Amino acid sequence: MRQLSIALTIASASLGAQASASTFQVLFSDQTTDQVLYAADLNGDGDANDVGETRVFFDEHNASGMIAPTNNGYQLAQSQGGDVYIGDGATDTVYRLRDLNGNDNAQDAGEASVWFSADNVNGLTLNTTNGVAVGSDGAVYVVEADTLGNPSGDFVYRTQDLNGDGDANDAGESSVWLDLTALDASSSPFEITFDGEVAFITDTAGGNPRIYRAEDRDGNGVVEATEVVEFVAQGDAPFALALSATGGDLFAQDLFTDGLIRYTDLNQNGQIDVAT
Repeated sequence: MRQLSIALTIASASLGAQASASTFQVLFSDQTTDQVLYAADLNGDGDANDVGETRVFFDEHNASGMIAPTNNGYQLAQSQGGDVYIGDGATDTVYRLRDLNGNDNAQDAGEASVWFSADNVNGLTLNTTNGVAVGSDGAVYVVEADTLGNPSGDFVYRTQDLNGDGDANDAGESSVWLDLTALDASSSPFEITFDGEVAFITDTAGGNPRIYRAEDRDGNGVVEATEVVEFVAQGDAPFALALSATGGDLFAQDLFTDGLIRYTDLNQNGQIDVAT
């Protein structure tokens, strides 16, 4: 089955020559072709199905020397400056992509680089790199899920480039922001999205999924147990592999029904109350 992961709308900072600021553009990872694709409605007819409107943004044929970087591409995120981040579950690496010459791809030399990997000097594990999101503080948050063969993960990492070398693998540039195993030993987190300073994390939890709401309210760089709640509880949450949040609404894709669910915390109690 063809798997498409809709990721983001490209900011105007990375527009190429063929697109205008009003052109609808999107990047998505295709797990069938193992590529990140760029699509734009260049002629304004409401789709990106016409000649030249969909093309490869990034894949194994890149000239930056990234080997098989998209064999299991998951979530994409983009910073306000236009940098695109993708987590790959095959290489267990987060890549940074930049369209430096404005040709609507990151295939050229120097446009792709390793942002965060298991080679980080802080010793943080990367068993399966799933979700990635840019927080309101500009840091890149990475969701890491462990495996049966190496049950040592299930974290959300906070990463930032402090020395300006283009990655977050150096000392002090990465840390555990949220330990999900401490909340549930069967945790298996997948995706993360932010609405302001609030993060939402989907956790498939051994087939009994939930969605967490997390916020570092005291600003110490770590989400403590009192700062995270089940926003959508087990038994009520969909098997969501895609999340998006804006203006207080959380949107979740249900893998098994192909439905899109909107959650709104109407009474502002920090969770979704399901009518019984």
